[in-house]
Amino acid sequence: RRELAVPAVAVAAAAAAAIALLHSKGKLFGKRSTVRRLKELLSPVPPDIVIAQSTAPQHIADIAGAAGVLESELEQYGPMKAKVSLDILERLQHRKNGYYVVVGGITPTPLGEGKSTTTVGVSQALGLLNKSVVTCVRQ
Repeated sequence: RRELAVPAVAVAAAAAAAIALLHSKGKLFGKRSTVRRLKELLSPVPPDIVIAQSTAPQHIADIAGAAGVLESELEQYGPMKAKVSLDILERLQHRKNGYYVVVGGITPTPLGEGKSTTTVGVSQALGLLNKSVVTCVRQ
């Protein structure tokens, strides 16, 4: 396992640069993306709870399918949560291992940009670079 410490400001700046570059070339979203595009910007920005309640969660089967998980490898517990069978490890054993990136220990900026913002920004930037990305944010 390799660990790399990178200042959050540098990561956020690189993510913003990648997004701006791809946006300028018209390549903002890939074919496999499950991203829902923002319909309108609100001013002032509403509270988090209002934002969270303004949309319906995606079904876990759709998210798993976009990540390449087969239906037979998914044990669903309702439409919103599931366990992934360890059989997937055998099916994907020929593939090269990816990277596990942990964003932690960041002091938020005065605007509140901290671990969650950096995590989502990095994952979006990697996705825009056509990398296969899965993001987990626990609150």
